[in-house]
Amino acid sequence: MTFLSSLMTVFFSTVFIILLLLNRLDNNTLAEEKLSFNIYQRVFKEIGKPPYYPEHIISSGRAHAPRQEYRVGKQNRKTGERKIELVASGSR
Repeated sequence: MTFLSSLMTVFFSTVFIILLLLNRLDNNTLAEEKLSFNIYQRVFKEIGKPPYYPEHIISSGRAHAPRQEYRVGKQNRKTGERKIELVASGSR
């Protein structure tokens, strides 16, 4: 009986880990910064603009603020007003 319970524990643990990895892949959280943000930063670099990140992406930790100068987009939730600010390197 102990062998069977050990085998079932390993099986269910493996299934849980696989489902967890599939969920992270499906939600794009496994390599989110590289897949979702860095690809577009190349375009900004090619046209001579500093990288751009929405403020909530950096504050939530979904992307790290770069060490060089970058732009951050801010939106006032009450008025809906949007603005883009230039952030100097090393200021955050």
